[in-house]
Amino acid sequence: MTGDFFSSGSTTSGIFYMKTIIAVHSSLKSADAWQIKGNQVRVYTCLSSALTTYLEISLTNENDPESGKEWLIINDFLSVLQRYFEVLHFLGNEVAEERLPSSVISNNYNYIVFAHAAWCLGEFTTGEAFVKFAARQDVADSSTPFWREYTRGMNALVQGKEYQVKELQLRGQEKYWVAYLHMIATRSTPVQLQGAKADIKKLFSKRNHDKTIRDDHYGIEGSSHAPVKWDLRGHSLLNYMVKIPDQPLS
Repeated sequence: MTGDFFSSGSTTSGIFYMKTIIAVHSSLKSADAWQIKGNQVRVYTCLSSALTTYLEISLTNENDPESGKEWLIINDFLSVLQRYFEVLHFLGNEVAEERLPSSVISNNYNYIVFAHAAWCLGEFTTGEAFVKFAARQDVADSSTPFWREYTRGMNALVQGKEYQVKELQLRGQEKYWVAYLHMIATRSTPVQLQGAKADIKKLFSKRNHDKTIRDDHYGIEGSSHAPVKWDLRGHSLLNYMVKIPDQPLS
């Protein structure tokens, strides 16, 4: 592990912060131990846990995208993300050669989240690689209908293709996430894009006050029980669309 894991920025403090920092450190230490033993599946799992905990810290403790991104960069998020993708690429090849079951790489939710994180930090090529992996047939086949459609939208954005959101039977938090697909669909129409951005702002606030959410996906999506302070998905999409950072969501 490199970097200063106690570089907290101006707003991070308290028991929660210390516990989550320790969790990141523990996951990375476990990844190193499994690396020595040659177990790449375990390395993959440990690195995934570290990355989602990194994001939880940034999103729940830092007040805005600028400070959130700064915290991630200072604390070596990108180097861990790159290491994770290298392991993922290796496992993908092992699955393709039928040396591992496809279930090993079946979680496309994480790949999409990490694509958003990469784009938010200006690492556009890395984010594209995660989207491409999420769109693999064996990965997509194991996903839910909503996350298959979300991946299709992200992939259309990467490929520069027109995209229309399929009619979906939305469940739970999908009513919030679908707004990002509408943003992708309207990206080439300025007036409609402004409307999509306004909807995302409203839904982001509503989600963070939603008391019915019990599973907020690693503490990075937001709910009344564990609100997040800035919108990773929204800001990352805007960054990718215009290739410059921090376009306002208004």
